[in-house]
Amino acid sequence: MVFCGEVLRDVWGPGAFAKGCSVSVRPEQELGSALPADDVVLMASSGQDLQHVLERFAAECEAAGMRISTSKSEAMVLDRKRVACPLQVGGEVLPQVEEFKYLGVLFTSEGKIEREIDRRIGAASAVMWSVYRTVVVKKELSRSEAKLKLSIYRSIYVPTLTYGHELWVMTEKGQDRGYKLAEMSFLRRVAGRSLRDRVRSSVTREELGVEPLLLQHRERVS
Repeated sequence: MVFCGEVLRDVWGPGAFAKGCSVSVRPEQELGSALPADDVVLMASSGQDLQHVLERFAAECEAAGMRISTSKSEAMVLDRKRVACPLQVGGEVLPQVEEFKYLGVLFTSEGKIEREIDRRIGAASAVMWSVYRTVVVKKELSRSEAKLKLSIYRSIYVPTLTYGHELWVMTEKGQDRGYKLAEMSFLRRVAGRSLRDRVRSSVTREELGVEPLLLQHRERVS
């Protein structure tokens, strides 16, 4: 068996970081590659460095009896402006994309996360409506049995809504508001209420013993 980690160690080598083939994450850290599941992510601070690393990676793959699938490979530049980065593998130019869905998270070339937050809110809403009639508003479940509904909220709804939240940087009030609305939409149904009842969200959360998700998110990423 050949593991990509072994191939990448041959690619980077002991002096690779000194050649600038890396991405600064924190002052004390550098990241040049990632190996989630069976995928490989190569990163560099310039197109020239990335092409160099890509060629070395392709050569090491061939030496190990493997090859890069160009039909499944794409390039993306993280920059506020559109920057061309014509990368090649074996004479084939890799398509450059403006957005890329990776491990369930949508990345954009501008580095913005708004669309991903909207996707998570939409996915969570779909979950809510899928269990709405069967569990959340089932007549047999009285308000005294809210624990069952809260278990669904915590085990299904929250993970769907917050997946990948470690990458989120909410800079606009509109993003916060949409996130709060999605959260409270489910919690009000757990409490057997609607917007017409005109009960403050803070009161509903206090009764259910649930902290705001945004507060938990900021505590985790701080």
